[in-house]
Amino acid sequence: MGDEMAYELSIERDTPLTIDEWRAAVEAEPALRYGPIDSTATNPRTGATIVVKGMEGDASMEVDGRQVNVFRWYRGRVTFKARAVENASDPVSKVAFVLARRLGAVLRGEEGEIYAPPS
Repeated sequence: MGDEMAYELSIERDTPLTIDEWRAAVEAEPALRYGPIDSTATNPRTGATIVVKGMEGDASMEVDGRQVNVFRWYRGRVTFKARAVENASDPVSKVAFVLARRLGAVLRGEEGEIYAPPS
C-alpha cells in the first residue's frame, strides 16, 4: 500500500451500526471477508514481529497480494485507514463508499469532515 501517510476515516450514521447490519453489508461485498484475522508486522528498528489480534467485526480484503484487516467495527461505527479516499481507483475507498451507501451512512474524517464518492 506504499509508505504514504494513512488517515483514519469512519463509516458512521446518526443511529449506531449494529454488528448484524455490518456483517450483512460485508458479506454482500465480494471483495471482503468477514471475521477476525491476526495482522502481523515487523518493527523496522528491532526486527521484532508484532501481532495485532483480530476482533469480531473485522473485515479483510486482499491488498498487495495478501489478506489484511481493513475495516474494524466498534461501538456502532466502522474505522479504516485511507490513503487515497478521493482517488476513484483506490480499492479500499471504493469498497468503503459501497458499504456506506449500503448502510445509509457517510465517510467521516478525523476532523469531522464528510467525504463524497469521487466522480
